[in-house]
Order: sequence, then C-alpha cells, then structure tokens
Amino acid sequence: MDLSSDIQIDEIKMEQQNITLSVSKDLLQRARLIAAKRNISLSELIDEYFENMNAEEEGYQRAQAFCLDRIKDGYEIDAKPGLLTRSELHERR
Repeated sequence: MDLSSDIQIDEIKMEQQNITLSVSKDLLQRARLIAAKRNISLSELIDEYFENMNAEEEGYQRAQAFCLDRIKDGYEIDAKPGLLTRSELHERR
C-alpha cells in the first residue's frame, strides 16, 4: 500500500536571488564534494549554511537580550550550576 499519495507536503517557495561569489578553487572543490555526499546542489549547500548562520545569530541575539534584561533587573548571570561563585573564585588563600 503506497501512502505517499495520501500525504500532502506544503512547500513554501521563497524568491531566489542569484549571487556571484569568488572563492578559491580548493574551497570550491571541497564544497562540491560535501554537496555531492549529501546528494544536494552547491546552491542548496550554501543556502543551508546561510540558514544555519542566521539561526545561530538569532539565537545569540536572544541570549544577549535575555542577559541584558537580567542585568537590568539586578539578577546575577550564572554560567553553569556547580561552578565556583565569583567570590569563591577570587578567594585569597
């Protein structure tokens, strides 16, 4: 029984923009190999990279805003549980 005909996939089409890049021949060759191993085009590989870079930047901006809000509210920003506190770190022995 083939269920694939019963599944509807909605795909959002975004307008594409052609760009011109200058990269070293070695880098281009390595990128083509990566794309081929993933069975995608070089354009798709670059698109994935840009999407990941954008998501990472957005995550950084959200974390930065969160920390700045905590500072404004007077809360300490804890790095990780179990680490030394600031006073313990600078304790004189």
